[in-house]
Amino acid sequence: MIYSSSSHTPAQRLILISLALVLLAIAAHGGCIFNDFIGYDDGLYVTDNVQVRGGLSAPGVAWAFSTSKGGNWNPVTWLSHMAVVELAGLAHLPHHLANLALHCGNAILLFLALAGLTGATWRSAMAAAIFAVHPIHVESVAWVAERKDVLSMTFALAAIIAHTRSITKPDHSRRNRIWALVFLALGLMAKPMLVTLPILLLLFDYWPLRRTAATVSLSGSWKENAHLLYEKLPMFLLVGIFCVIALSSQSKALAPLDEWSVWQRVGNVLTSYVAYLGKLVWPHPLTPLYPLRKSIALWKAVSSGLILLLATWLIYRARRVAPYLLMGWLWYLAAMLPVVGIVQIGVQSMADRYAYLPFIGLYIAAVWGVHQLLFRSCASIWCQVLAGVLCLSILSACVFLSRLQTTLWHDTETLFAYTVEKTRNNYTAHRILGKYYLEHGDTHQALLHYQKQLDIRPNDPESYWYVASAYLARDDFQLAAQVLRGGLSKHEDSALLHKYLAFSLYKLGIIDEALQEFEAAHALALDDRETINNIQQLKKILSNSTNGTGRDGNSTDQNGGP
Repeated sequence: MIYSSSSHTPAQRLILISLALVLLAIAAHGGCIFNDFIGYDDGLYVTDNVQVRGGLSAPGVAWAFSTSKGGNWNPVTWLSHMAVVELAGLAHLPHHLANLALHCGNAILLFLALAGLTGATWRSAMAAAIFAVHPIHVESVAWVAERKDVLSMTFALAAIIAHTRSITKPDHSRRNRIWALVFLALGLMAKPMLVTLPILLLLFDYWPLRRTAATVSLSGSWKENAHLLYEKLPMFLLVGIFCVIALSSQSKALAPLDEWSVWQRVGNVLTSYVAYLGKLVWPHPLTPLYPLRKSIALWKAVSSGLILLLATWLIYRARRVAPYLLMGWLWYLAAMLPVVGIVQIGVQSMADRYAYLPFIGLYIAAVWGVHQLLFRSCASIWCQVLAGVLCLSILSACVFLSRLQTTLWHDTETLFAYTVEKTRNNYTAHRILGKYYLEHGDTHQALLHYQKQLDIRPNDPESYWYVASAYLARDDFQLAAQVLRGGLSKHEDSALLHKYLAFSLYKLGIIDEALQEFEAAHALALDDRETINNIQQLKKILSNSTNGTGRDGNSTDQNGGP
């Protein structure tokens, strides 16, 4: 935003700004390298994953391209985790450092992409700087499991740069378009959220490239703009393939219509779009889990919809004097579309990590808008001073808040204690805390959090199992059996509850009833080999009891179960 008469050459200026962006990103997020792994998906992606723990290997690469573990087909992400393990082992620091390095690289790539598209070096630098330090991006950087977020962004920005070069350098157009397609494919194999990238490139055609037949009105005929769609046809075809793969991989996580109706989805979409805008200007509180809202007040949904319609109308009206506003706004709406809740996946209503790509459009709109507001109406030195103070204030505030947010990601207990404090009815956060305390031998705290999970989610049979597991950990088999019976009174078709009730009864010496429960579990889960083996062992125990062995099961190993 600030004009300079510096004697630096353009190349030197790009290098210096890139270094400044790295320093800003490190100032905001650098503390994450001292954080521990988090007990929420970090085990799935790294610490408890046998294939990843083995580093890079031929079987590991084959597994990465064949698995949909975690509900996504993202082989490039798996390979990146394996590469870090291969180079630096399982210490937490190098895994966090990899995320931080990718985020620093993304800030530089975003700056270079915007500078190449617009020719506005300082405005591009400011937009990239906000991206580098905004607190909402702490989750993407500080969470090792979100490697897919920062990695996919690297490939997305590389694809944007390659596509831009295919337009600005016609002599190498074909080669750059191929590179853009390759980078898009790699990005989709890191995280499928990039399915909207071809649409985002069309928005760049509108502004700043001004390649559409009707840049001002957006009403040019299809024939006049068909070439823009045609040149991106390979990208749209690639995206279509990945949409099918993503929906197939996430089929188990999709919320059915009878559980999450169309109107509930619409309400969540509208309120989430507005809530994200709120976090853009007031990023507090930020948590890793915002519980899915089963009911949304009609007035909230309607008012959110009206806010979005009003904003869209005002921005569209301003398109002649500020086309970047329309481009940035549509970027935000389009990039957020895959994760805003139309297709509901998972237990969250929204997530900070989902803002990593969509907020770029808002940063562009804000920076270019403030620049026009200040410098079109005032050309004095005081306007430049005001712009400098404004930039410094925004970046300083973001760095400060990001550093605070990063400390919350220090460990599982710190992060999720904060989460349950700042959110309501967050049963997943209580479950994670219960698991953390149970693993650290604090069964009292584990029971407290598992019981809160059960209070919030009594219709889930696993909620009873978690409470019972805490009693089992303290060898209180009587109370464990009592909880499991209570769960079975509401969920009699739960193989999990039958199985663990059988184990509890066995530990209490009630062998015949334990056998009945194991058989009930087997009838509900025919392929559970552990249950089959337990049935066989209990039948042997009961058989031996007819030959003089007591029915309390004393003929078995006293240190374990059947």
